[in-house]
Amino acid sequence: MSLFTLRHPRGLVIILLYVDDIVITGSSSHLISTITKAMYKYSKQKNLGPLRYFLGIEVLRTFSSLLLHLSKYTEELLTRAGIDESKTAPTPMAVRPPSTSDSHWANDKDDRRSTTGYILFLGPNLISWCTKEQTRVSRSSTEAEYRAMAAGVAEAMWLHHITDAL
Repeated sequence: MSLFTLRHPRGLVIILLYVDDIVITGSSSHLISTITKAMYKYSKQKNLGPLRYFLGIEVLRTFSSLLLHLSKYTEELLTRAGIDESKTAPTPMAVRPPSTSDSHWANDKDDRRSTTGYILFLGPNLISWCTKEQTRVSRSSTEAEYRAMAAGVAEAMWLHHITDAL
């Protein structure tokens, strides 16, 4: 996924690109129009209108805000798994800090690499998470924890820059 921003005296344009899906938004409809016309010159594209669905996230517009949710995607997953007719049950929600990171030192017995994980919240909403094997072998649990924290901070800074640009 790639994110491009254009700060111009007339406004801000944000382009989010994932494989062959593009989302273009910004504060100036004139700038957006200029950019999309220039893009049409170089490649075949189809304008699907206002954003309704992107990477499994459904977008609903209200007068003053956008609502992002995964209801449709969740229903599709349940149907594929054959459990869409299952009964729901209440699940207690744990209160979590705004962000957290963790690691498991030398978790993989074959290559001794540690596992990193972090979660980030915006208010009460979970907005980003990751669990993956670290690319290098850590010499201690402290080093593994530091790598996990660094990955979480890098993601938080990236999200901060995006929200700051908006």
